[in-house]
Amino acid sequence: MTLRLELLPLARQDLAGIWDFSARRWSASQADRYLAEVRQALSTLCEMPQIARERTELQPPVRLYPVRSHLIAFLLQGERLIVVRVLHARADWLALLSP
Repeated sequence: MTLRLELLPLARQDLAGIWDFSARRWSASQADRYLAEVRQALSTLCEMPQIARERTELQPPVRLYPVRSHLIAFLLQGERLIVVRVLHARADWLALLSP
């Protein structure tokens, strides 16, 4: 069964920021390619969400999945995969994901 993908507003902002940074730093085509890799990872997660490690030290627990320089943080709720954030791997993701 494939889960339905849902991006929370902060995750959408994260993706827009990643594209903007990549386009300024490299090029719009490079930004498009990078986000295509993120979209492919999201598709994979909708098929096999358990490949991501659950981080129980966070409340609520989230799963983290690395994609190149970023981490996709998501929750599973019923038949939905809910993307909470897409953070740079070097960011203090523990602080950013804590309430």
